[in-house]
Amino acid sequence: MIVLIIKKELVMNVCVVSTFEGTTEDYMDMFNATKEKGQGFMQNYELGVIREGKVMLMMHITDMNKMQEVMDSEEMKAWDEAIAAYGTIVHNHPDHPLAPDSQYKLGQCHEEAGELDKALEAYVTLAGTYPKSPLIANVMLRINEHFYMKQNYAVAASVGEKFLERFTNHEWSPKMAFRIGQCHYKQEKFSKAGESFDAFVKRFPEQALTAQALFWAGESYRMDKNIPGAFRRYNRCRWDFPESDAAKYSRGRLALPELLAQFEREANLDK
Repeated sequence: MIVLIIKKELVMNVCVVSTFEGTTEDYMDMFNATKEKGQGFMQNYELGVIREGKVMLMMHITDMNKMQEVMDSEEMKAWDEAIAAYGTIVHNHPDHPLAPDSQYKLGQCHEEAGELDKALEAYVTLAGTYPKSPLIANVMLRINEHFYMKQNYAVAASVGEKFLERFTNHEWSPKMAFRIGQCHYKQEKFSKAGESFDAFVKRFPEQALTAQALFWAGESYRMDKNIPGAFRRYNRCRWDFPESDAAKYSRGRLALPELLAQFEREANLDK
């Protein structure tokens, strides 16, 4: 467990959790080799070993900008991204330019320690305190993932919908749109799930997940007893994406008795 201790007399404390790819001894060798650089931005520190190769570092920071400069240096990057997740709590300087980033990395720190509820609290705090931060997209993604893994699909779907409203062209928009359909399906809101997967196909007609969205739209309508709707999605999937796994599964569904009957009805309509 990672314990963050804030001493009132200190200006700012920072917790760093390394994911250095090596032994603890390797980490200490690297730390000692670069420790002199820390004299420009910290007064004292405490080290603790979480497990082999993973070390927690508590630092009393006197110059956040200098620390960021050192952390971004080429030498520090050569640590094999040793600082892959670190969290900071800034009590005395909430308006500091680095404060939103600090709050975000606090959430990452809790995630790394397996403290998911605390991570969620940190992310929600960031969203509420710094709503215009460029980190909000990442925060919403993590909040969505938290509630999805907790099987709170209603909240996960709501977060996903707000994400799409705000970040229409984000690189993760397709996966979030697909996740919304999954959330409705897992709640057994099959009609709404079908509509969500349809919306995905309309919005992202050539994405990697489009074939799957068509198949799951078919599944949703089939579970909702809307056989004509299911038939059309399965049929489109097999025609538009014939080499996909989704098309293979769609062909299997089309062999079901109720889908074969629908095929005959569709054929009769064409005569």
